[in-house]
Amino acid sequence: MDLLEIDPFWIIIGFLALAVIVFLILNKNTNDPLQDKLNKFKISLILGGVFLAAMYITMPRMGAFYYPEEVTQVDSQEEVMKYFQKYYETIDRLLDIIRWTFFIMAFWVFMTGYQFLKALGDHLKKEKAERNNESIS
Repeated sequence: MDLLEIDPFWIIIGFLALAVIVFLILNKNTNDPLQDKLNKFKISLILGGVFLAAMYITMPRMGAFYYPEEVTQVDSQEEVMKYFQKYYETIDRLLDIIRWTFFIMAFWVFMTGYQFLKALGDHLKKEKAERNNESIS
């Protein structure tokens, strides 16, 4: 089975399974919620890089296909049709990978940003409450 024949959906499913395993192994909780979120952010950056590399590897290359350089190399209309079909399949596969990559990366950016900003907000609220308790005392 050629790597280019694998549906990007199954690559993403495999990546998600790997991400969960890596996350469970590398995730170490400390007593500081902000540090915990920063550690999770680091793990997600690494996993994002692995995801991008996996999607890049599965991208088809247009230069991998033979194409005629002269009109005399094409014998029939069926051959022309085969070339067009091959190129269409390649472009379709490429667009499918780009769509999945864009969707996953947009989701990742928004979720990671939300979690990190929430942890930062909680940390700032905690500091403010501690300062208010110190000023009352």
